[in-house]
Amino acid sequence: MFFIRLGKFVAWALIILGGVGAVIGLVGVFTSDPQAWSHAYMGADTLGEEIDQRLMMVGVGLIFGLLVEIAERLGAAPDSDAKS
Repeated sequence: MFFIRLGKFVAWALIILGGVGAVIGLVGVFTSDPQAWSHAYMGADTLGEEIDQRLMMVGVGLIFGLLVEIAERLGAAPDSDAKS
């Protein structure tokens, strides 16, 4: 159960942090100097690169969360072969 809880935490952290980073990157697109915004707040060379990385974080978080849900259901399923 510990690893399932840890997996849920990591999945939610990836989704939330990736989403917040993508929103910050999209706000930076509408500033007067996106290049300076990306260096100051995002730490990347371009905003497109940073937004892409953050959206990948969201995707990885969703896939990781799906795998955690599958593991949780498999762990809760009764083992019918052990009774035989």
